[in-house]
Order: sequence, then structure tokens, then C-alpha cells
Amino acid sequence: MASLQQLQKEYTVKLKPFFQIDFEELAHRGIVEYLKNQLLARELACFTVGKKYGVRTIDDLDALLRSGKLKEEEVSEDDYIELAELQKEIRALKAAIAEATYGPTPA
Repeated sequence: MASLQQLQKEYTVKLKPFFQIDFEELAHRGIVEYLKNQLLARELACFTVGKKYGVRTIDDLDALLRSGKLKEEEVSEDDYIELAELQKEIRALKAAIAEATYGPTPA
């Protein structure tokens, strides 16, 4: 795999004249796009799991279980855990995208 410095040199020599953007900005935008693609993949996986039970979130699934509209035996433990993990990842990715786009949030 090429080193970052080698990529930067190749970009500066071969491509920068065409794009009119410096390497750091290009790398930053690439990272943001990568995070957005990861978010989309997690949201799709979350939708796929939730679709089995007609829910969008783990809270919706919990509400169905508490109300008795859905029995615990009808819900796969693996699906429950996966939905919870996917939602954690989605929240983390959204925070990372916001920070990369707008800068760190004040404490």
C-alpha cells in the first residue's frame, strides 16, 4: 500500500491542477464520504432487521414487547442485540460526521 506521503506527492503532481483542491481538503472530504457510506450501510442493516418486526428502532421493539403485541419468543435474541448494536454505531457515525463537517461540539 502506498504511503500517505507518496499519495500526496502523486496527487500534487498529477491531479491537483485538474481539481483545484489541496490534498488535505481532498483527504478530509474523502473521510467524510467514507463515514457517510458506513452510516448508510448501518442504516440499511438496521432497517433489514427492524423490518422483520415492523419497527425502526430498538425502543419501538421494546415498546411492542412491553405492550404484549409481540412475544419475547417471537423475537430472535441475535436480532435484538444486532439492532441495539447497529443503533449505537449509527449514533457514533452521525456524531463523527457532524464533527468532521462542522468541527467539535462545545462541551
